[in-house]
Formats: sequence, structure tokens, C-alpha cells
Amino acid sequence: MPAVGIDLGTSNSVVAIIQNGQPVVIQSAEGNRLVPSVVAYTPTGDALVGADAKKQSILFPGTSASSFKRLIGTANKYGLGGTINKLPEELSAEVLKKLKHDAEEYLGQKVNEAVVTVPAYFNNKQREATKKAAELAGLECLRIINEPTAAALAYGITNEEDCTVLVYDLGGGTFDVSILKISGGIYEVISTCGDTQLGGDDFDDLLYHKLMEDIPEEIRSKLDPPSRARMREAATNAKIELSNKATAVVMVPYLATIDGDPYNLNTTVDRYDFNEMISPLVEKTKQYLISAMADAKISPNNIDKIILVGGSTRVPLIVENLKLWTGKTPYKGVNPDEAVAVGAAIQASVLSGESSGVILLDVTPLSLGVETKGGLASVIIPRNTTVPCSMTQNFTTAYDFQMEVSVPIFQGERARAIDNMALGHFILEGIMPAEAGVPKIDVTFNIDADGIISVQAQDLATGVMEALVIDDGLKFEENQVSKMIEDATKNKEQDEFWLTSYAQMEEARNRLKVCMIFAEQHGARLDPDILNRLNEDIATLKLCVEDKDTSLDVLCSALDSLNLVLRAAAMYLHGKVSEAK
Repeated sequence: MPAVGIDLGTSNSVVAIIQNGQPVVIQSAEGNRLVPSVVAYTPTGDALVGADAKKQSILFPGTSASSFKRLIGTANKYGLGGTINKLPEELSAEVLKKLKHDAEEYLGQKVNEAVVTVPAYFNNKQREATKKAAELAGLECLRIINEPTAAALAYGITNEEDCTVLVYDLGGGTFDVSILKISGGIYEVISTCGDTQLGGDDFDDLLYHKLMEDIPEEIRSKLDPPSRARMREAATNAKIELSNKATAVVMVPYLATIDGDPYNLNTTVDRYDFNEMISPLVEKTKQYLISAMADAKISPNNIDKIILVGGSTRVPLIVENLKLWTGKTPYKGVNPDEAVAVGAAIQASVLSGESSGVILLDVTPLSLGVETKGGLASVIIPRNTTVPCSMTQNFTTAYDFQMEVSVPIFQGERARAIDNMALGHFILEGIMPAEAGVPKIDVTFNIDADGIISVQAQDLATGVMEALVIDDGLKFEENQVSKMIEDATKNKEQDEFWLTSYAQMEEARNRLKVCMIFAEQHGARLDPDILNRLNEDIATLKLCVEDKDTSLDVLCSALDSLNLVLRAAAMYLHGKVSEAK
């Protein structure tokens, strides 16, 4: 039974298969290689998908949904037709059912297995929701792979040489840039970066609002939903036309009626104005490109090929800027609309045993770890670690005779756990009672080939264990994953200061504990003046430790003073009385 590759896109979706060693993009029943990712419902509750749904969305916008990929993995529901409420994964399942049916019609047999792609910056919940959509569509998801990685596989099917490839993937709703090393049939992702809320839809929005401004306010306020949907379609068509022409004529007839006469929009948009509109968004992608190269520790000179993926890369400004930024002309041997599906089909062929010779090594886009004492973000799996992987770190208790620990799990790059994305937490109970620092607790993170995370904690003394799989039932914070790297870079100095303060506070706590024991055990043997100074400095440092608002300078000064008097006390006990005073 054949396995297919599916690019489940924000704007369009594609299904492909490997036949006789060659990729085949399967046409829909309507004869199109791209299936619009649009779902609509008829009054009887039947689902329309693709071109038919897109037509209905213009006439009856309230009965259709599009760009739902951007919200997959959230609890947001789409209200369609007044009585139908669907989660994004349920709508995605309808698209997958359509692609499955088209593949079965083409092959003349059942299709039950697929490799489905997601943006590299999809978080764990979004990946789980995508797998669930496949299950709802009657497909066994053999693997979830990242879209840029799939595109590189599509490139590699006809290219065997060793090379470093930069994949610039700008789709309808998401942007990714990934750097891969291809060598001897091994595809290794060495860095990835991107934004799950940036894509060609945003270009359309800018152009749509520009066209709306060309309509007088008294008419604009009268536009009904179907008219606004037609305006949005006109904006999309104008964007496509501007990829090949310097100007685009926009004509939208019968938008409204004024004194019994129809109002028709008839205007032009030129490429220069369009480039001005989208330039800030295009420039934003440059920052992700720079970050990906920095993580990979390479410069533009080390890049052998630049692959364009996603229909939005047909915008001329994209190619012009990539040439400017890297000094290289993007490779155009791969259809940007179909490359991801072809790469997924290659992986599907390998996983189903139909072909061999390709090894895919992907990476995790963000660091993963647990929150420890003081709110510190303790990283267990660093970002850009090759997956699948499993890593373990040993921790201990923070308090005497502590019999349980909370294990808060985070994803991100900030020094404080609270500044990262919370993935969930669990409690490990039944720890062997002991003084703080004695118990040994192993925390293990596993990431499977789909990028799904599981976390396990075990007390080595008692063997008690607790585990958690980060699935779609967990409540993720709504922060965009793509912002995490930006925030970490922007707040680097602040985080470094916090880490310094944290380290000093931990040193102060430890030194305070040592000095209190020292004063109790040896105070009677000390010179009264030294003992008074020691007790005064202990009291001062204790106040600093207990006051959360203590500044770093005040803390360091109190710690330095205590260290000096502790040194003096030690010298006195060793008979160096003159040096001690």
C-alpha cells in the first residue's frame, strides 16, 4: 500500500507520491496541483474543500474558513454557517481527507499512510494537533517533518554532491529559514529559525487595505461581507500579477449601489508601491536568516545553494534582497509550490520501505528544560539539537527532608523560566527523606522523530518515577514561538545581569550558612571584636538575602565584608593574631 507526502499549507495544500523512483504531484479532482486550504459547509452540513469552498467563501463568507493552520493547536473554534463550530485540526482534517481521496482516485487503491509537513517553528502542541488531523482524516501519520527539510529532500533527489543548503520558506501563513548539510545521502539540519505568524497572507492584507483606501468612505462603510471577500481575492490576484508585471490593474465590479447606480472599483497598483508596503516584512525575514547562519556558525560564503519554497517567494523583492544579503542567486530548479510535498513523498517512500538511501536528521528549534530553585531555567536539550534524541540531567532537593519536587517544563532561550513558554508540569512524590542536596533525581527529556516531547523524573534511591507527554491537552501560552529567539537576543544583557545576581545570591546563601555554623562552633575562641564584626556582617547579609529588592551592589558589598571578617577569624584561630586584626 503506497504512502504519500502531504504539504498541509496555510493557503494551499499539495499531495505527492514517488512512483518508479520519480516524484509525482497528484492533481485534484478539479485538475489542479494545488488545493486551496479552504473549508466551507453547505446548509445540510456537508463539507466543501478546496476550489469549491473558495468559490463559496466569496458568496457566503460566514460559511467558510481559511488560514486555520495559523491557529492549529489552540482551542479557538471557527463558527461556520451559524450552527457549525470546528477546531483548526478538524478543518485541517477535511483538507487531508480531500487530498487522501484525490490520491486514491489517481492510484486506484486505498491510501492509509502519509508523511505530513509542518513549519520548523511549530511547537509541540501544534505538531500534536497536526497528527490528530491526520488521524481524523483516516491517515496513519508515519512522520511529521519540517517543511524546509522536506524542501531540501526534494532538491536532493536529483543532486548527489555534498553541499550546504539554505532553505528560505515563505508560505501563505508561516516563514522558516533552515540550513542543512547534505553529505552521502544524509540530510542534517544544523539550524532553523522563523516566524509562525509571517507569510504571504500578510502581503495580501497590506494590499487589501491599500485597495480599500481607494474606495470612498461612504461606499466603503456599505460593503457587505461578499464584497469584502471579493476585494480580498482581488488583492491576492494583484500580488500574483505584480510578480510578473510592473503594474496590476484591479477591477472589481458591482461592489455597492449608489443612488441606484453600481459602484465599480477600477484602479492600478505598481510594483514600487507594493514593495514599499511589504519591505518591513521582508526585512524582518533577514533577521531570521542572520540568526540561522549565526547558529550554524557559517557565513554566506559557506552556502552552496539557496532554495526558495512557498508561493510567496515568487515576489521579486524576495529574490532581489536574498541576492543582496548573501551575494548568491537563489536556485530555481525546484517548484516552490510543490517542493515540500515532493520532499515529504520521498520521506514517505523511505519510511514505508519502498526506497532507501536517505537519512533525515532534523533539529529542535528551541531549548527545552525545567525550572529549578530560584526560578532558573535549566536547559536539558539545547536548541538545534538533532532529533530524535534523549538527554538526562541529575538534580537534587532544595530543602531538608523534601519528599516531593515540582517539575515545571519550559521551552525557550531566556535565563528565567518564567520568561519562557510553559509546556506543563508534574510532581514527583515519594523521594527518600534526606538533607538538601543528598537525593539524586534524574530528569530525562525524549524527543521522537516527529518532534513530540516526553519528560520523565526518577528518584534514584527509591526508584519512584513520574512522566509526562506534552500533548494537545496541555495549555500552551499563546506567545508566538518565533518571538522567543528575538526576545532572548533583545534581553541578553538583562538575562546576563539576572544570572549574575542569581549566582551572587546563591553564593551569599551558602556563605551565610557556613558563617553561622562557624560562629556557633568557634565563636567562644575568637577575639570579642572579631566575633562582634562577624555577627554584625552575618546579620547584614541575612537581611540582604531575605530582601528580594536588594540590589546587586549592596549584596556584593555585604558578601565581601563577611568574607573579609571570616578570613580574619580563620587567621586568629590559626595563631596569626596580628594579621587577623
